[in-house]
Amino acid sequence: MQDNTSKYSGWFHRYFKDHPGRVGECYFRHLGYSLKTGGQMVFYAFCLVLHGLLPFLCERTASDYVCRLYADMQARRQKSRCDEQDDV
Repeated sequence: MQDNTSKYSGWFHRYFKDHPGRVGECYFRHLGYSLKTGGQMVFYAFCLVLHGLLPFLCERTASDYVCRLYADMQARRQKSRCDEQDDV
């Protein structure tokens, strides 16, 4: 009988740990950040629709969020690169 343990652990690692590990996070931290950011994006998408219907509302809400999100993603990417250089 063939041992499937290594087959499944390789699959699990490839699909659930590789990318979070490359950005310096564990699976659950990466999941939490993704859920938080995705929820915020849904909220700000609603603000954009509201602004489209009533232009005097939420004039800078979504664009300010996009700027903050971009800065946050750049900082996270830079931190990930620094962590990779420390491992060398």
